[in-house]
Amino acid sequence: MGVRMKKLSRRQARLVLNGVAAMVAAAGLLYWFRQTLDVVFWFCCLLGLCGLVFHLWMQWRPFAAVERKLAAREVLSADEFGARYFPPDQVALAVRCHKLFARHYDFDGSRITPDERLFSDLKFSQTDPRRVRRFAQHVEQEFGYRIPEEKFGRDLTLRALVELLAKQSTSRPA
Repeated sequence: MGVRMKKLSRRQARLVLNGVAAMVAAAGLLYWFRQTLDVVFWFCCLLGLCGLVFHLWMQWRPFAAVERKLAAREVLSADEFGARYFPPDQVALAVRCHKLFARHYDFDGSRITPDERLFSDLKFSQTDPRRVRRFAQHVEQEFGYRIPEEKFGRDLTLRALVELLAKQSTSRPA
């Protein structure tokens, strides 16, 4: 049973459409000169198709290892995730963080652990760099706390995020 992938991000869809549009434009121009350039026309079409396939392969290649790693794990609901990995006073925060991250992540979020680094281990920001900013904004909206940008660094884990939110919630004046 493989890992369930979400649909392509807008950036990825735009890259695919740009590649297809470039191939169609090149094919149209070459078709116009087809009488003398018939072999060149088919060669350019084949070259454009190979370039598109190579580009897509390079986009998804880093994620193959993540897919294999996640596929071998058991599926945990957000409640099971919180209860298994966090102390009782942090379970509610962990459940909310897990659900929020799963909405923004390309892979099946029910298979992640709290100690995996979101950006380097799970390749969170490589599909769409703006996704990190949106995730930070949603964390701030969900919990009502301003998270410093340096906290959303390369070594951020769900455990560190939950602990930061728990610390902020206890230090917040009533």
